[in-house]
This record gives sequence, C-alpha cells and structure tokens, in this order.
Amino acid sequence: MAKFEDAIDIVLQNEGEKFTNIPGDPGGATKWGITLKSAQAHGLCQTVDQLQLITRDQAVDFYRTYYWESIFDDLSDQGVATKVFDTGVNVGPVTGVQYLQHAYNSVYVTTGKPALDVDGHIGPVTLSAINAADAQALLSKYRELQEQHYQAWVAADPQDRQKFLRGLLNRVNSC
Repeated sequence: MAKFEDAIDIVLQNEGEKFTNIPGDPGGATKWGITLKSAQAHGLCQTVDQLQLITRDQAVDFYRTYYWESIFDDLSDQGVATKVFDTGVNVGPVTGVQYLQHAYNSVYVTTGKPALDVDGHIGPVTLSAINAADAQALLSKYRELQEQHYQAWVAADPQDRQKFLRGLLNRVNSC
C-alpha cells in the first residue's frame, strides 16, 4: 500500500524550498509549492510575509491534510500514488485524479474493460480498477497526458509561459 512518507519528499523536491513569486506563474507567491491563496483558505497563513516563513514540517502537515487523500493509502502501487499526489499539488487534486482516470481509460477500454467516470475522485470503482491495472502502463500514459497538458498550457501563452516549460517537463518524469 502507498505511503505518504514515501511520496512527500519527491513533492517537496519538485516544489523546492524557496519562496517564489514569478510573474506569469498562475500560482503567484509560493513556498514549498503552497500558494498564498491555498494557505489562506486553509488557515496556514494570511500574508506573503507569513508565507515566506513556512517550514518544511508545516508544509508536510499541510500536504498530508489537504492533498494526500486517505484513499491514496489504499492504492497498491507507490509510484502511481506518488505521481497522482505530485501532479495534484501542481495542477490541483481533482485534475491529478482525472489524468489517472483518463490514463486508465486510454490503456484499458480498448481491452474490453469498462471505462472509469472521469470525475476526479478515487471512489471504490476507480480504486479497484487502478489497483488491478499494470502500474507501468498506467504511469506511461499518465506522463503522456501530463506532458500534453503542460505543452498546451505553454502554447496558449508562450511569451509568458515558456520559462516554465523545462521545469514542468522535468516534473513529468520525476516520479
């Protein structure tokens, strides 16, 4: 079964410890990948100055509480759980799970398996299907969908977004 402790280090490595507020980044001001808006919404902090002071331990607690759905503990493959968690931190948890459901459908529907509803939630049907799937085939398709999303996002506004592409593509293959 998947473990939060095995996934969080990868997420924090991808996000980085530094406080950033890069023009054109839709997340705006972030520390450990936590946006000011998200930190405010969950009572972690209220100002940019407070955001800059968030510790690694606070970030770990935040992600465990608000991003690592307890259902991830029930995923049988650590790599799948880590990938969906990491992507959810980057593009939102619902979108991260939708990629998983799309990846499953792309790989398995042609084999006669029923399609998963792409609702962004890991319910019992999605959980059962994902746990029975070939994790490597699923991750390969997932990464392909993730890369397509990032490429399309950059292409929509290349002047402001091209600077993010290398880091985003590194993230695709980081876990």
